[in-house]
Amino acid sequence: MTSTYAESFQNANTKIQWPRDDISIKIIDFKNRKKTLSQREFAKQAGVPRTTFQNWYNRMDKIDADPALVSFFESPAGVNFLHILIQALHFEFTKVGCSSIRNICNFLKLTRLSCFVAASYGTHQKISDQMDTMIGRFGDMEEARLSLLMPEKRITLCEDETFHPQVCLVAINPDSNYIILEKYANDRSGATWNQTVIGALANLPVKVIQSTSDEAKGLIHHVTKGLNGHHSPDLFHVMYEISRGTGAPLFAKIRKAEKDHANCEKAVHNALKSKKEYENLEKRPVGRPLDFDKRVLCCREKEQEAKAALDQARENREVVTKARKQISKAYHPYDPFTGKKQDSSVVGIQLKDSFDQIRKATDLLSDRCKERIDKAWRVTEKMTATLIFYFCMIESLVSDMDLPDDKRELMHSQLIPGFYLQKVSRKEKDPEQKELIRQKSQTLLSVLQDRTGPFSESDEGEINRMVRTAKECAGFFQRSSSCVEGRNAQLSIHHHGMHRLSDRKLKGLTVIHNFYLKRPDGTTAAERFFENKPINMFEWLVEKMPLPARPRRNRIKMAS
Repeated sequence: MTSTYAESFQNANTKIQWPRDDISIKIIDFKNRKKTLSQREFAKQAGVPRTTFQNWYNRMDKIDADPALVSFFESPAGVNFLHILIQALHFEFTKVGCSSIRNICNFLKLTRLSCFVAASYGTHQKISDQMDTMIGRFGDMEEARLSLLMPEKRITLCEDETFHPQVCLVAINPDSNYIILEKYANDRSGATWNQTVIGALANLPVKVIQSTSDEAKGLIHHVTKGLNGHHSPDLFHVMYEISRGTGAPLFAKIRKAEKDHANCEKAVHNALKSKKEYENLEKRPVGRPLDFDKRVLCCREKEQEAKAALDQARENREVVTKARKQISKAYHPYDPFTGKKQDSSVVGIQLKDSFDQIRKATDLLSDRCKERIDKAWRVTEKMTATLIFYFCMIESLVSDMDLPDDKRELMHSQLIPGFYLQKVSRKEKDPEQKELIRQKSQTLLSVLQDRTGPFSESDEGEINRMVRTAKECAGFFQRSSSCVEGRNAQLSIHHHGMHRLSDRKLKGLTVIHNFYLKRPDGTTAAERFFENKPINMFEWLVEKMPLPARPRRNRIKMAS
């Protein structure tokens, strides 16, 4: 008689990969029914070779771990826990962080979880590679889905390049901190920037109106000719050039003046000591005595001159520091403490005064230092032009809303300045000034909560439209590309740890930044950019990634 059990398999020697969760479910099911069914009968009903099922059932006794742990980790709940744990270790430590795969292998061995999951480097390298692929796939899927839901908008870009050592082009929307582009390229010419950025924006309902970057010719050509937008200068690079041109040289002047002053003080001390020793001699030498008083007076005059030079060197450094801070304070469309509109001509005068103070304080420095100051000064013309562009843009946006005159005035005098100061207060480092700016912002925006104010008769839809436009207008003014500089530093850390970032790894880092990392308010960059919430990235990965493999050989219990 032919066995139907044998006929259920086309080839009994074929190795079948049974999922771990199915195995644990079958074992628990057998334990609940083993009083009424033998192993052979249960295996037949389950469609599993008897020897295979026998191996599943018996290997639990061979695992070198506490029986309670074995019982848990061999259950469906335990398998699910191990699966989530392995994915979380890889995701948080090697994808979000900069740990290595070996750290995960060692973690599993130290915690003795290697009794239940494979802890070899090769196994986890495969998991890591597969996770990189799945992360990139998630980014493509969510960007395509969310781009269909997002409203059309005008955006600003911050653009820069970094080197690993190959050129990596980076473009970020600063308002949402969403990375539009992060890709390796052969060069950083304007044509390359045009091709990569336009390709990245192809499926997004956005229009780039301006870009903030350094003064690289390729970037400027790309923005003005390729994107037909406004190029906004980077305040960070203005401050950087001033610091490079004045920081070390002025500090060297102070050190030299301090050394000269210390030598002069020592000379005065030695002159007084010599005079005292001469006066205390019992028998003075024959001849005309030295004029110690004249010598002391001369040394003191030199000491006073050295002290004046030291004070002047310190004052010059203080003047440059204050002037640099004044440049930063002046470059705002609205005064941070009053909320009043700042005309570009007024800002231009303030910038000129600051640079005049810097030039006066650095008059004795080398020509090379002065060239850096002049390089920074040449950017101020673009800074004032950016203010003009900004006010023209918000005037155009507000005019397109067809608001009554009183509502239009509220947009220009309270809502847009209020939301702009709200942004400034978040970035201000000084606690006192931060609180003053925040209070002024709240005062300007209090009109939205005033039930008896100008919005008392407005419907909710109109108020929301005005608020959304005001926030959009406040976000148009971008002073620096610091978000890109910070991102370049993050990429540098990852590159330093791995020595090389593949295109797949780089894309994975971009997707994690956009769809996983959150601000204190709990929003991701993608949620802020697309104005729709993406699905949970980690939960999606847990669902798509395979269950963890068992160790190749379980630890056999030692005979007691």
